[in-house]
Amino acid sequence: MIKSMTAFGRSCQNTPLGRLVVEVQSLNRKMLDIHLVLPKEFARFEIEIRKWIGDIICRGQVSVRIHLKSDDPLFMQLPQLKELKSTWERVAIDLGYDPISTVTLSFLVQQLPFLTQIEDESKETQMKDLLKNGIEIALKELMGMKEREGKALAFDVEARLKTLSEQLNQIEDRSQVALEKYRQRLNEKMQEFYKTSGETDDRMLREVVREIASFSEKLDVSEEETRLHSHIEQFQHLLNTSEKSIGKTLDFLTQELNREVNTLASKSADAELSLLTVAMKGEIEKIREQIQNIE
Repeated sequence: MIKSMTAFGRSCQNTPLGRLVVEVQSLNRKMLDIHLVLPKEFARFEIEIRKWIGDIICRGQVSVRIHLKSDDPLFMQLPQLKELKSTWERVAIDLGYDPISTVTLSFLVQQLPFLTQIEDESKETQMKDLLKNGIEIALKELMGMKEREGKALAFDVEARLKTLSEQLNQIEDRSQVALEKYRQRLNEKMQEFYKTSGETDDRMLREVVREIASFSEKLDVSEEETRLHSHIEQFQHLLNTSEKSIGKTLDFLTQELNREVNTLASKSADAELSLLTVAMKGEIEKIREQIQNIE
């Protein structure tokens, strides 16, 4: 399915750590280029995040912003503080100290980093699962937008390919007419040559025949027309393929289309043929602009 490289996805969910917000934005880029903005709580998962994204997206500049919006961190750690206070009071009593004077709030707060470290290590799997779920939701929204935009791109490109096919058919018809006219014109000149010269000079005759053969070959554009039909068919096939990424292939085919039309234009010895090749170049350029946004 055709997918655009420009899209946006977002997820928002409540977690034990706070409100987790994941935003994913993708833009045009030839290769996959991932930029991450992570809170310190999730910095350790950077490699995994890049892999999760790479499994889904093949090309484009992907910017991922992850926010962890928590309430007052000290208030959120109230249960831990209570448990810590109770533990230290028992320790103080066992050591013969007055727990009221020993276990102060400032003392408990100083112990939180150590406690948090232990809890973070024990909750790493949970944090990773929550993060992955948030990223998957955001990517699903992003991919939905990429596919919707891709359908619009495919519709436009298919319409332009149809126009190219019609123009190519006109060129095929017109090239035969132009070739026949030139042959008639050469034949008239040959008849005139025989009438005026009486006896034919072999050298001059060979030159005329060589010119006829050379110009006839130049006017013969059947190979270019065949290749153009083939490229257009391949283009149409790729627009309906199930491959994940076809943007690079379409870009190559566009270059080939343009090359063949340029050859047609160089062989054009007819004003109408020249106009048709110019029109085809215009359509190919519009196709090229559209596929720059296809993954």
